[in-house]
Amino acid sequence: MGNQPSEETVQAFKCIWQEAARINSKWQILQRVFAERNIPLLQKTDPLFFIFCQEGMARDTLMGICRLTDPERQGRKGKYENMTIERLVRLAKADGLPGADGLAGKLSWLKKCASVREIRDARNKRAGHWDAETALAWLASPEPKAGFGPHHLRAAVTLVNDLVNEAAKVLRQHSRPLGPDSGSPDAGQKLIEALEKAASLEEAIRAIEAAKEQPELRTITPARSKDQPKP
Repeated sequence: MGNQPSEETVQAFKCIWQEAARINSKWQILQRVFAERNIPLLQKTDPLFFIFCQEGMARDTLMGICRLTDPERQGRKGKYENMTIERLVRLAKADGLPGADGLAGKLSWLKKCASVREIRDARNKRAGHWDAETALAWLASPEPKAGFGPHHLRAAVTLVNDLVNEAAKVLRQHSRPLGPDSGSPDAGQKLIEALEKAASLEEAIRAIEAAKEQPELRTITPARSKDQPKP
C-alpha cells in the first residue's frame, strides 16, 4: 500500500484544495459574466460598476494564484510560513509518498511557465505593490501594452488545477476534481438573466411612454352627400 500521508500533510492539502477551488470558481464566474456577448448588456446597465467588478475579481484570482505559488517561507531568515503548494510537496516528500517527487517536478515546471511568471510579475508591480517605474510608464502612455492578460490567468488556473488534482491522487484524497465543470456551473448566470429581463422591461416601458406621447388618432366619418340614401 505504501506510506500514508501524515495528518499535517492532509490538513495542508485541504487548505490548498479550498484555496484552489475558490480561485477556480472565481475564474469560471469571471468568464461567464464578462463573456463578450454580455458586454453590451453590462455597459448599458452600469459600465463603471461592472468594470470595477471585473478588475476586482481578476485581481483576486491573480493574487490567489500567487499565494499558492509563493515560497513556503518568506521574510528575514524565513520567519513567515506560508500555506503553499511548495509546503504541501515538502510534506508529501517527508512522508515518503510515492509520486511526491513527481509533484515536486511539476511544481518546478509550473513556476517556470510564462503565464505564472507574468502573473507573479503583475502582482509584484501592479496588484500587490505599485511599482514606481510601472506607474510612471502607464502615466506617460496609458494604452494597454503586450504582456499580462486574461489568457495568462486562464492558463495558470488550469495548471494549478491540474497540480492540485495530481496531489489529491498522490495523497489518496477523494476530493472533487477541479476544472471548468467544477464549482457552481450556474453562478453568475442568474445575474445576467435578471439584467436581460430588466432591460427588456425597460424597453417595453419606454415603448409605452412613447406611445402615450403620440397625438390621439381619431376616426373621421366622411360627410354624407344629400343624394345618398339613409341606411
